Amino acid sequence: MDKTASVLIATMIMAAPLPALCEPPMREGMQRPEDPEGGMAGKLFGPWSGPKNAERLEGSAATLNTEAVEGCPILDPLTNNLFIASNRPGGKGGLDIWMAPYNGKGWGEPVNLPEPINSAANEFCPTPLPGGMLFFVSTREELNGDIYLAWRVPSGYAGLRRLPEPVNGPGAELSPSFVSTGLGGNLLYFSSSRDGDQDIYVAEDYDVIANTVGPVRPVEELNTPFSDARPNVRRDGLEIVFDTDRYRGVVPRIWTSHRRHIGERWSPPEPIEQVHDPAGQSRASLSWNGRILVFGSPREGGEGAADIYVSKRKALERKKPRRQRRER
Repeated sequence: MDKTASVLIATMIMAAPLPALCEPPMREGMQRPEDPEGGMAGKLFGPWSGPKNAERLEGSAATLNTEAVEGCPILDPLTNNLFIASNRPGGKGGLDIWMAPYNGKGWGEPVNLPEPINSAANEFCPTPLPGGMLFFVSTREELNGDIYLAWRVPSGYAGLRRLPEPVNGPGAELSPSFVSTGLGGNLLYFSSSRDGDQDIYVAEDYDVIANTVGPVRPVEELNTPFSDARPNVRRDGLEIVFDTDRYRGVVPRIWTSHRRHIGERWSPPEPIEQVHDPAGQSRASLSWNGRILVFGSPREGGEGAADIYVSKRKALERKKPRRQRRER
């Protein structure tokens, strides 16, 4: 394995999450980006639980985590199937994208995705979306890694395309996260090392059919002089999780930020202390209903170089304002 691949795999060691007790996707209409009360904003959820190794959940296959690297996990929004990246035996290259089917309790044996998703290069950071779309990162054309998009079809995947500049550039582009605003445009969040360390960026008006994109800008309120990488945005666009080494500049930790409307700036980020471990953790992803957080960590007690862990939280009911008594 060449030096570039080794560096990428070392990065992935800090990025391996898997879902746990997946709950059904939230019903359409339960929240709206323009909701003045914040929709699914973080204040409507309880605290995150302590993380569990996903392989140790009831119903999960014994091969979910291996002695190799398992990382970049994310749940399919409609099926709860788990997509991960791994350099386990049986793949086509260094890191490949695998899918573990959801069985109602846990996740079964991971299956290697076919071409054109996987290649002899490294593929990682999968992001499945409704409609069979799959964003992912590959080093097949640019050794630092670029973002690609393909569609699921009955025979596998088709319509592969590399996203245009200025989404892709000379740096390493990681962790695409797509948000449909419902306001006539789409947002694509990702991180890139184009200006040095990893920073979080957002591309406006990405058209998945025409493969065109509007302005791309750094998300200034989330970035620091340290590495701020691998963002994942909740489907309503009001919560983001990402990993950063800003805390003492040592190992990456998972941080989060919120906002009340899509057009607003993000709140000052805060670490998710419930999932922290001194060994670090990264590439966290939120489930479709916002109640599950999956991430990767090389913490003690794991099976391999990085294992998949999961944390959950409860949705809280919104309190209705009391009716004022009429004065007699």
